[in-house]
This record gives sequence, structure tokens and C-alpha cells, in this order.
Amino acid sequence: MKLSFVALFLLVEVSLGFNIDASAIRAAEAAQIGEETPHFGNFTIHGQIQPTSLTFPDGLHLLLYSPSAQNVSIEKKDQPSAPSGFVTPLDSAAVSLGSGSWMAMYNYSWSINFESQSADDVIATIEVPYSRETLQELGIRYENTFIARFDSIRGGWVIDTSKASVESNRNLTRVVGLSSPGGEYMLLGRKSGESHNAFLRPGSSNFQVEAPPANSLGQTDPSKAPVQIGTWADGFQLEVRSCKRMRVNMNLFNASESKVQSGFKAISSYGYMVNTSEPDSKVAVVARIPLRQSQIDAQLLNNSQLQVAQLDPASGEFRIDDGSLANTTSISRRTLPRSIEIATSSLDAKWILVVPEVLAAKLAGSSPELAPSAPSPSPTSTIMDCGEPLTTATSTDSTPGLNSPIATATGSMSSAVPIATPLNDGAEKVMKLERVPKAPSRSRMRRIRYAKSELL
Repeated sequence: MKLSFVALFLLVEVSLGFNIDASAIRAAEAAQIGEETPHFGNFTIHGQIQPTSLTFPDGLHLLLYSPSAQNVSIEKKDQPSAPSGFVTPLDSAAVSLGSGSWMAMYNYSWSINFESQSADDVIATIEVPYSRETLQELGIRYENTFIARFDSIRGGWVIDTSKASVESNRNLTRVVGLSSPGGEYMLLGRKSGESHNAFLRPGSSNFQVEAPPANSLGQTDPSKAPVQIGTWADGFQLEVRSCKRMRVNMNLFNASESKVQSGFKAISSYGYMVNTSEPDSKVAVVARIPLRQSQIDAQLLNNSQLQVAQLDPASGEFRIDDGSLANTTSISRRTLPRSIEIATSSLDAKWILVVPEVLAAKLAGSSPELAPSAPSPSPTSTIMDCGEPLTTATSTDSTPGLNSPIATATGSMSSAVPIATPLNDGAEKVMKLERVPKAPSRSRMRRIRYAKSELL
């Protein structure tokens, strides 16, 4: 009875136009439809894939499904595990969250812990209300609110954009269909003028890297610092762990006249130049240099033959790293579907994509027997500046299988194209068009065979 009275009071206040925040409205809705409004603590989830709905006083709502009964503890954390500024997407190689400063919508986080160690078959939807007044004060659009989960390896908050949604008419942000929902969660807002991803612009935009939390190991060891990611409009991406706060700038440069290590050849007329406001800071960097299908097609290469060359200030040429470069430690390389990924410890560098020169000369047709035939069309779309998946054409002389292209029966070109023969008519040449007799069709062949059988 007391609960119904409180719910009625809240609904009356809403109807009279009082400034009630979203959490109070959500609690009133829960009471109206008969949902429990428990305090934080321990709960039991129904088994048999029966829904368990929990709505808490601050508006946090959990909808849980499990094939077996589970005990779960849900608590508030007054001291979140990381500041709100360290945010990355779940799949940083495929998705970008763009640029903008991140803020916490609540001064606490939520912790969900399952008693069973095998709670990976639990499916959850998590909803958190936001206040429009708070968003307006902070300059945050409601489309830029996300529920993030803490990742201890990255040292920050991770957002799965594929499961995120916002219901603006109810002032709710949610994450849907979350498997293995145990963890720590926080409602974050991105302060940005864009409602979607806002990418950095080469040359004119700075990637702001924040300092690690105070008194953390990341202040002296970059491998312990939180991951921060900057993505540029052309697809170039930096994943940085830094011991200091800094600004990072990336710009393109003309690489057509660049000196390249003997035995290699640049495959692009431009390269990538990175510099920072703190060149002496200890950093751990992963750079992803985007691939262009036109670069691959022009050299008739596949991406496994590409290398990344870095400018060596001592020699003034771009070199493949063998551990002897003057301004950096050894670079490791990994080929991804849309980019070449390199790991290094410097944020002041120039990079270009190169290919072995001997191979390039052979593919260019320096000797007829080594000149390749024209590549067959790829069945999928090619890479453009937007970063579509990279595919290489399958050779038509390969062994038939799943990767072999489907051959289609086509007629001879000579049977369809008219043949022009010159005729001498006085002093003037006249071109007479002759068509090669057309092969009889199937239906005509049947009629001929039928006529012959009638004669016999």
C-alpha cells in the first residue's frame, strides 16, 4: 500500500509539471506495472529462460534470462575502477567512437557479480535512465550516451556499439542481448557536436591523449597505462598507452620523391607523418595504416607482400625495421583485413608502404614469361577510402574448391563481333561487314532432327 502511494505521488508530480528526474519516473513506472523496486544486494535469477526483471531506486533496470537458477549480487560502486575519460570500442580495428570528451552521467558505477563461475549462458538487457537537464548542462546529446563495461586489460571503459541503443521518449540508454553480463558498468556521455562518429582530420585535428590516473603504475610504465584510440577520417588509427598527457597530430606527406631502402619500392605517392607535444614521453603505440585496394591492384600483389618502412633520420631513407633504426625500438607488423598494423614505442615517425622491388619488377612484366595475366574480377566490393573488407581475386587456374570463382559459359567473341574486310573498288577502299554464320539454336536442331526422321 505504501509503495502504491509513493508511485501515485510521483505520477501526480509528473502530471503537474514538477522537475522529476528520469530515475524517479522509471521507479514510478516499475511500481505501476507491478515490478519490484529492490535495494541493491543479492538476488536469484529464475531458470528455464524465464525473465527476471529488477528495477532499482536510481532507475537501473535489468532484464535477465538464464537456463538455470543463478545467484547474483548487484551493488553500487562509489569509486569506479577508472576515470570516465578512458573509453574505447569493443572492436577497435573495425569500429571507431570518434573524438570528443567523455563524462560520467552518475558519480558511481554498478557492479554485477554472479556466484557461479559458469554464468556465460546468462543473457541480459541493461537500462539506465539519463536526465535531459543534465545533458543540456554538460552539452551532451542524448544520442551520445552509452553504457560501458570496465576492461581491466585496457584499463578503461569499453563500449559495444552493436548492442547499444537509446530510447529518447523514455530518456533511457540500454545495452541489449549482453552475454556473460558479469562486470562493472557506467553510464557515459560523449561531449561532441556530432551525433555520430566525429573523426579527426589529417593535419588540422589533434588527438588528445590523457595522463594515466594519479598514483597508478601507468605513470612510469606505458604498458600499464589505459588504452586511448584516435581515428582519422582516412582510416588511419593510433592506439596509444602513454605515461603523460599529450597532443598527437597526424598528417599526410608527399612520398613520391622519398629515398627508399635498396631492394624496396613505395607503392603509394603519400605517407603518414606523426608527431607529438611530448616526444620524450614513454609510450606504447599500435598504428593501423589503412590499405587501399587500388594500391594492391596496381602492383598485382596480395597484402602479405606489403611492408611498412619507417624514416631513419640517420640515413635519410625509409627502411624496413631490422632493429637498427636510429629513433625507435623494433617494430612488429601484423596484416589485418583493412590495414597493416605495426607496434612501436615512438610517436614521432614517418611511415610508407613498400614492396620488394624484385617482385614488383617481375610483376610489371620485365620478362614475358613472368608477366602475370590480368586479374579476374573479384566477386566482392573493393576497398575504397571508407575501408571496405579487403579481398584478392582468386586465380582462374587454381584448383577447384570453395575459393575458386564460378565459371560461366560464354560464346566465342568472333561469333558475336562483325568482321570487317577491305575491298578494292577503284582507288577507294570500301569496308564490307561480314558476319560469321550463326550456330543453329537448340530448338532449330530439334526441328532438323524431326524433319530427318519424317523423311526416313
